[in-house]
Amino acid sequence: MKHPFADFSEDDAEKLRLEAEVRIKVDPHGNPVMELVHGDAVSLSDKGTIKHLKYVADRFHPCNCNAQEAIGGRCGEEGCGLVNCHRCFRKCESCLIGLCVVHQRMARVGGKVVVLCRHCLGQWKRKRLLRAVAGLFVQLEAPKEP
Repeated sequence: MKHPFADFSEDDAEKLRLEAEVRIKVDPHGNPVMELVHGDAVSLSDKGTIKHLKYVADRFHPCNCNAQEAIGGRCGEEGCGLVNCHRCFRKCESCLIGLCVVHQRMARVGGKVVVLCRHCLGQWKRKRLLRAVAGLFVQLEAPKEP
């Protein structure tokens, strides 16, 4: 595994102090990966300059909002489970299932834009199609005036 400060410190500088908090994760291939959470490094260069480096990792939700934003909820679509911030998280207006930004489907219903899940959007489209087809066969007669 690579040293957590390898990308941030100079090779020729003498390291005086290194403090790091790392999180060990496993990648999809089963290899351990070090993720630097935060750390502190003090080094002395060949020219006598003292360098103090503070590293603070910035984390993001899948919706690309900063992880310091409050959590909105977990996506309920089958096989997803992404957690989005409270601003990007929506619920299906029909079945109230939680939806991440990837699975939100927009539909215009009665001049209003609503958020629907994949299943409810399919139902809405089928219902709209059936109404249109039924409208071709059923013709309303205007009332006759006496």
